[in-house]
Amino acid sequence: MRLFNLFNFKRIMSKYFIFLSFFIGITLQAQSIKFNPKLGIGSYDFNITSNQTIEAKSMLSIGADVRIGSGAFFLNTGAHYTSDAFDQDPNTFVEKGSLNFLRVPANVGLYLTGRDGILVIFLKGGLTNNFYLSGSGLAGSVSSELVKKYNLAANLGLGFDIFKFVHVGVEYDKGLTNYFDLDPIVGKKGAVLINLGLVF
Repeated sequence: MRLFNLFNFKRIMSKYFIFLSFFIGITLQAQSIKFNPKLGIGSYDFNITSNQTIEAKSMLSIGADVRIGSGAFFLNTGAHYTSDAFDQDPNTFVEKGSLNFLRVPANVGLYLTGRDGILVIFLKGGLTNNFYLSGSGLAGSVSSELVKKYNLAANLGLGFDIFKFVHVGVEYDKGLTNYFDLDPIVGKKGAVLINLGLVF
């Protein structure tokens, strides 16, 4: 069954990336590109369908977005390494481990104040694809059995480009699929990130 599910997963993701590459290829023609490396910090929690509860924990993200488009609307994608803290000690605030993902947004955005002013404000929204990479610390010993190799979230973000160079933003991810690979627990991740970065 796992082999069959893995085969289906690879087939679906292959089609997804072919479509995304095709769309980006078309959009690149006569379009402008903004490159946005950034660091994000925030917290995440789970909406658990069982009686269990999980306290909100810290989350770290580092990577870059690419905005493609010359008008008011743009395509936003990118790649970020994210680390979900696991079992934080409430006395020392030391993270005992982490679950690490590759986060790939697939968003459409709208510039609210134009593209090139001193203060540029934009909205973006769409989907966030999370691909499991590894577990470290305490999380490393259990993550391969308990965590799905892929989960999907809806995404909404508000961004500010200041003086055409500094980027500040906030994003919210609402989980659409199960984070855990452990029946009968269904936990959908919700995350808030505050980002600081640059724009080129």
